[in-house]
Amino acid sequence: MTPDRVVVRPELQGAIDWRRINLLATPDVTSLGQFDVIVCRNVLIYFHDNTARWVVNHLSGALAAGGFLLVGVSESLLRLGTALRCEERGGVFFYRKTAQ
Repeated sequence: MTPDRVVVRPELQGAIDWRRINLLATPDVTSLGQFDVIVCRNVLIYFHDNTARWVVNHLSGALAAGGFLLVGVSESLLRLGTALRCEERGGVFFYRKTAQ
């Protein structure tokens, strides 16, 4: 870590599947495969609720059972009525796909 930024070790960077996709394009979202964790921070705040709900439902489909969706601090999913369960640990909130 430097004073201005966090630096991720190269072996960790290599283990992460970094992708840039169009969250509103069904083929992009369905082509994701299965993930244990999806980080989608500071994106949903720009969508209307119906669009955000659609995106979250499609991202949920890309989560493995028990997987996590991490969103920004101001992006509560509770108002959207998704199938993900909100959990909190140490003051940090995240959303988990229930085991199927």
